[in-house]
Amino acid sequence: MKISELFNLFARFDRLSPRDAYEGSLRGDVVVIDVRTPNEWQATGSPKTSHRICKNDKDFEQEVLKLLEPAPETTLALSCLSGSRAKSAAKRLQKAGVKNLKIVEGGISKWVKGGLPVDT
Repeated sequence: MKISELFNLFARFDRLSPRDAYEGSLRGDVVVIDVRTPNEWQATGSPKTSHRICKNDKDFEQEVLKLLEPAPETTLALSCLSGSRAKSAAKRLQKAGVKNLKIVEGGISKWVKGGLPVDT
């Protein structure tokens, strides 16, 4: 196993509160991606201002890279239901060369509990 692969196994990602993620997306310095499935998006909605890119899509990494093309150094905040799938998605994106990755703390669950808007 390569050192870079070993590092990726134990990678830790900073957390961003749902409020900070939302406010950052409004300012344009944070891109929020909801990595859950389409069925989950329909059931609960997605964080307002987020992009819906399911981490199970075969072109997941390419879709995210295309989204970041205009500003590759932008902070990317990943959201799921509670955080574990977002971390798994972050590892994949890190391996693909994406930098400035963060996890939305508590995912959509905490987003909704915090009274933040969702798109249905």
